[in-house]
Amino acid sequence: LTATGGTDFIPLEQFNITFPAYSPVGTQINKAIEILPDSLLEDDPEILKLVLNTTDLPAVVLGAPSEATVLITEHNADEIIVAMNSSRYILKEDNGGLEVCVKILNGSLQRDAEILLSTSSISTTGNVDYISFVEFILTLTSGQSAGDVQCTELNVTADNIVETSESLMINIATEDVDVILSEPTFATITILDDDVLELGFNETFVVSIEQDAEDLAFCVEIINGSLERPVNISIETQSITATDGADYIGNAQELTFAAGSVAGDTVCLSAAILDDEILENNERFTVTFTADPNNAVIADGRETIDVTIAEDESESVTIGFKQESIVVTEGVDSNATICLLFTQGSLERDVVLFVNTQEGTASSNDFVNGILYTVTFSSGQMAPAEHCIVLQLIDDNIVESVESFSALLSTTDPGVLLSTFTTTVTLFDDPNDVVTVELNSLMYSVSESDHSLEICVIISNGSLERNTTVFMSTIDQTTTSLTDLSDYSPSLMDKPLVFMAGQQSGGNNSVCNLFYIVNDTILENKELFRVELTSNDSSVVLMIDSAPVYIVEDSDVVGIGLSEEMYVVRENEVFEVCTEIFTGPIQRQVLATLTTLPLSSTAEADYSSLTLELTFDSIIEKNCVNVTILDDTCLEDSEFFSLVLSSLEPAVVLVPGRSNVSVEIQEDMDYVEVELDGSFHTITSEDDAQYNGGSVEICVLVNGCFENDFVVELETSPITAVYGSDYSILNTHILFRSMTKRGCIDVFADYDDILEYDEQFALRIVPSDATVKALDPNSTTITIIDNDFVEIGLSKDTYAVREDKNFIEVCVEVLNGTLQRSVVVTLTTNPHSATAEADYSSLTLELTFDSIIDNNCVNISILDDTCLEDSEFFFLVLSSLEPAVVLVPGRNNVSVEIQEDMDYVEVELDNTFYTILSEDDGVLDGGSVEICVLATSCFERGFVVDLETSPVTAVHGDDYSLLNTQVAFIPMTTRSCIDVLADYDDILEYNEQFALRIVSSDATVKALDPNSTTITIMDNDYVKVFFDNSSYTISMEDGSGPSINGTVEACVLLDGSIERPAPFNIYTTAGSANADFDFMTVSTTETFVFGGPNRICLNLTSYYDFILEYNEYFYVNLQQLDSDVRTIYPSTADVFITDNDYVDVGMQYKQYVTTEGEGGVQVCAELVFGVLERNVSVELTTSSATASESS
Repeated sequence: LTATGGTDFIPLEQFNITFPAYSPVGTQINKAIEILPDSLLEDDPEILKLVLNTTDLPAVVLGAPSEATVLITEHNADEIIVAMNSSRYILKEDNGGLEVCVKILNGSLQRDAEILLSTSSISTTGNVDYISFVEFILTLTSGQSAGDVQCTELNVTADNIVETSESLMINIATEDVDVILSEPTFATITILDDDVLELGFNETFVVSIEQDAEDLAFCVEIINGSLERPVNISIETQSITATDGADYIGNAQELTFAAGSVAGDTVCLSAAILDDEILENNERFTVTFTADPNNAVIADGRETIDVTIAEDESESVTIGFKQESIVVTEGVDSNATICLLFTQGSLERDVVLFVNTQEGTASSNDFVNGILYTVTFSSGQMAPAEHCIVLQLIDDNIVESVESFSALLSTTDPGVLLSTFTTTVTLFDDPNDVVTVELNSLMYSVSESDHSLEICVIISNGSLERNTTVFMSTIDQTTTSLTDLSDYSPSLMDKPLVFMAGQQSGGNNSVCNLFYIVNDTILENKELFRVELTSNDSSVVLMIDSAPVYIVEDSDVVGIGLSEEMYVVRENEVFEVCTEIFTGPIQRQVLATLTTLPLSSTAEADYSSLTLELTFDSIIEKNCVNVTILDDTCLEDSEFFSLVLSSLEPAVVLVPGRSNVSVEIQEDMDYVEVELDGSFHTITSEDDAQYNGGSVEICVLVNGCFENDFVVELETSPITAVYGSDYSILNTHILFRSMTKRGCIDVFADYDDILEYDEQFALRIVPSDATVKALDPNSTTITIIDNDFVEIGLSKDTYAVREDKNFIEVCVEVLNGTLQRSVVVTLTTNPHSATAEADYSSLTLELTFDSIIDNNCVNISILDDTCLEDSEFFFLVLSSLEPAVVLVPGRNNVSVEIQEDMDYVEVELDNTFYTILSEDDGVLDGGSVEICVLATSCFERGFVVDLETSPVTAVHGDDYSLLNTQVAFIPMTTRSCIDVLADYDDILEYNEQFALRIVSSDATVKALDPNSTTITIMDNDYVKVFFDNSSYTISMEDGSGPSINGTVEACVLLDGSIERPAPFNIYTTAGSANADFDFMTVSTTETFVFGGPNRICLNLTSYYDFILEYNEYFYVNLQQLDSDVRTIYPSTADVFITDNDYVDVGMQYKQYVTTEGEGGVQVCAELVFGVLERNVSVELTTSSATASESS
């Protein structure tokens, strides 16, 4: 019924009871039912039923009772022993909860048993810090046995309150009499507080005015969180530029936030600001706090306050010039030293002052001006202190008065008070400075007519910056002061001349005196007096202090001239010429020169020249001479020469009209002979190339002497040339100038622009004057050479014809000019890009033009082909051996364009399949494959084939980037290729494909099959797999309880990206642990998949064996299944099995009895439970009860 056969009793399947024959009533036969003992806690009682049956019917009748019930009651010793799994638990508040467990120490269950759990606070508050248990029922279930644990969750409340660690107790109890509680029956649970307090200063920057001398409070504020226990912080001041004890009173304290503090509460540190009388910069110190990082955090940027002590504006120092005035001497002192005196205050910062100079009576020529001097008094200095600067003086070698300039003091520092602002520097002149003064000339000369003479005194060396005086005197020598000098008196001495300040050598350097000269009308010699200088100024050195002055005659003159105003004479005559004084008295001798000068006559040919010096004085007032005229046979006009008077003396004035007089020599009956320079002349070109008639020079030669101009008359007459058509000259003349022997004219032909034969006309001398006689040759024949031309060219400057039109007509014509005779032009074809006899028929043809034929046309054959080509060209070239034929530029070499008809070229891809062998070329760039297009028909020009790609399994933009491209063909090539690239992506994926096809839209390009090709990208990327650890540990061989296997999780990680499965194998191998005894063997294939996790984990299992043994290990390994899924370190990991089996050891008996005198009793320890594979030791000790040790 409720008892179990084989467990609670030995079952009787069918037991035959045989009553022997002749057994009397009351005969009893017994059969033992064996009840099996166990240590299992089970229902009490357990029931089985006995049933009596017989097969001997009807002889045997079963009477009552034929059934019996057997109650198997629980033995008092069947019990289980339970205890808390641990006597102490520790957890953090934020963990949220804790698993508490009860463990079966001994016994097994065949029924449920209830354990009561209760909590009690130690320092915690129930249902505030945790959820309380009040006799919470934890049920041990049937089937559990020793080593099994039963657990439940104790919930802990997180509160964001900083507090001390708190404790509570959890107890176990039971009302089940068969459940024995063993130690520990309770456990202490410690809740560790992991809340933190966020702290920070309530301000991070403070400015305090030094003069306020205030106490500042620096407060740390709870920004977030609250307290149930005190929290200490350390806060202190630290100097930056401010000095503790001088600028402020620093502080360092440990401050406490009390229990109960909440956000917004503060603790503060005070620091006093000190006021001083020292000039200094703004200064800084900081206030910093630190807190225990285990229970407080500092808000970012709020752990420090920067405190600035602003300088007291009333604090100052006093500085000024040390001296009010300084005296220096130029040339003795090279510098002036000026000092600044720091008279009051002290410094903790630098102060800067500026000294600049200002001109007074002294200028920048006396000292170096314009420099701003900077003077710095440094931090740490205190009154009195001084700094000096040196002003450089300039020794200028200038005579000057006592001068002065100023030095000015200034500052931009508001903390500096100036006691003085200026000092004066007095500058005495160098005693060695002098000026050199002298007359401006060693000698003077003046004319009476000048009326006055200015004599100057100059500064030859040095400069003046003050006035100085020199004195000028005169001394008579040949002059008479009363008659020669109008304002001069021998008694007038030492006339003062004042040099003013600013005058110097080389510039404004003179003072002058003006002497007035008496002008008379008497021609006389020059006169003399002297000028002298003196000075009483020690700074004046006189150099040229005396000079002679000459008064020379000027405006007093005598007038001289020829007696006649003009002379007329004939050849071969002598005539008299006289010179005389016309005006003015004379008291000294003067000279005049009479000279002949040629005009149109020639000296010594037409007259005898002369040059004669004539003397005049107070006695001789007239001089006369003879002049000879010569005769010749030369044809000439009246000729002239001049009689010229001259004089080197300024006092001699030549009378106008009488100082240069002409003499006319009149001609007698002379003549001249003339002739032409040749009997034949040629005009070599009728046209001079500028659309004017050509010309020839014809000259007339002169025989005999002539000196006057004359004219030779000429006239023309026709021979074959026609006057008015071929030439226009009829009568002309040549003018001969004096002494010329040849006279020429240009005789012109008339330009007619007609190509014709050569023509002639005559020209002869026609004398018309008795003074001109013509000699033979008196006539010449002039031939006109015709150089006209015609312009011939093709009728067009370019021709175009389609390839399939068979021929083209071209015409050559006279484009300009008139023909009166025949000319020949040759037309020739010349190849260019077109080929003779392949694209056209070549020709060379002579064309004749005359007065009737002015146009010639010819047909040229054009040859057709089927080859794709650009337009091709050949040239039509004109040539001629005749100089009179001009081939017109642009029409003598003309291109003919043979235009293409509808020819086309056929193209195809060279393959229908290509493979990019490696997506990655090894340098993180995409691999590539060369794809070629073939041209299969004729072409003679370049063309382009358009290509485009389309995806198959590859994705444009991810696996390849090419979309549209082109390949170009040049003439004579039949193959053009491009490199098609894959995109490098470092992703493990399947081989992928995309297509490329010809899409050329040009009608001249036709695509043949194959028109498309498939490109396969061979992926050569790989990924790496490895264990996440090189060793793992199964911490409990028996897992969490008896009959439970231990496990540890081992994970394989993926390094890289995939778009296809990445398989690998995991398998185990034995170490010191044996496969199938100590651990569960593993051999499995796992796969990383696209979009899946990059971690695959599995449990490695140890077998529970209830055998106490040493720790053992085995290996877990990775095996590469795919060449692109590569294993790397660690590809093998050690797996350690930590043995947690135990054995139960007890005394063999609960009680031993011995009798005194027997010498002792053997006491044995017995292995009660478990199996050993290693040695264990136990210790046996005795302790006294009522017996005494050793007695």
